[in-house]
Formats: sequence, structure tokens, C-alpha cells
Amino acid sequence: MKVLKVFPGIILSVGVALLAYWLENLLPIHLIGSAVIAMFIGMLLNYFLRNTSVFASGLKFTSKKILKFAIILLGLSLNITTILNVGKMSLTVMIFTLLTCFGGGYFIGKALGLNWKLSNLISAGTGICGGSAIAAIAPTIDADDNDVAYTDNFVSS
Repeated sequence: MKVLKVFPGIILSVGVALLAYWLENLLPIHLIGSAVIAMFIGMLLNYFLRNTSVFASGLKFTSKKILKFAIILLGLSLNITTILNVGKMSLTVMIFTLLTCFGGGYFIGKALGLNWKLSNLISAGTGICGGSAIAAIAPTIDADDNDVAYTDNFVSS
């Protein structure tokens, strides 16, 4: 009966995603993406829904498993020839940026007394692409949920 336990959270996630997509298409100018709209809807729902225990396991499953799978599918959609045609200079800039973020993040995290997991999450979110990088790296380093939430808020602002 584990499926029944995660079902309400998955349905809520899909509903928020569909609502955000629909609202994005209503906008005359696409300045705000559906991911940002979904984040605001989620914040509103979190504020108004006091008893979220019904949705908790499904939302956790969606954020840990389905989001990771979606990031993998997004990466698989990239064409290596397109990446190479963009230019070797961009690869150099990307490597320098990542080394700077992770190297600087390590030393700044040490200086501030942060644990290495939080420091790596902040570095990944800053250097790569924000929330999706945090979501991808968090299970790999077995990050605490509080660190993930704090980092996501820190990098998004």
C-alpha cells in the first residue's frame, strides 16, 4: 500500500505543474516561466495547507526521484555536436566557473564553519543552475532536508 501513501503528493505535484503551465500560457508576454509560477503556487499552498502530512511522502518522492529523472532526461536531450559548435571558449569559461565556485565555496564554507554538505550544495547551486543542481547533488551526498531547503532559498534569492 506504499503507492497509496505517495499518490496524494504526486497528484498535488502534477496539479501544481499543470496549473503553472496553464497560467504561463495565459500571460501575453512570457517573462515568467512555469517553474517560477509553480514555486509561488507551492509557497501559497504550503502557507494555507496546515496538515501536509497527507502529501508529505508523495512530495518527497516527487522531489527526490521524479525530479532527478527529469534532470537526466533534460541532459540526454542535449546534442554533443551542438555543445561543441557553441565554442571551446565556453567550455573553458564553464570549467573555470565551476572550479571557482567549488574551490571558493570550500574555503569560504570552512571559514564560516559550515558543514561540507551545505557548502557543496551552495557551490553547486551557485555554479551550475540553482535548484535543479541542488536537487541532483543532494541525494548523492546524503544531504539533510533542512540543508537542501536552506540552500535552495539561499541560491534562489
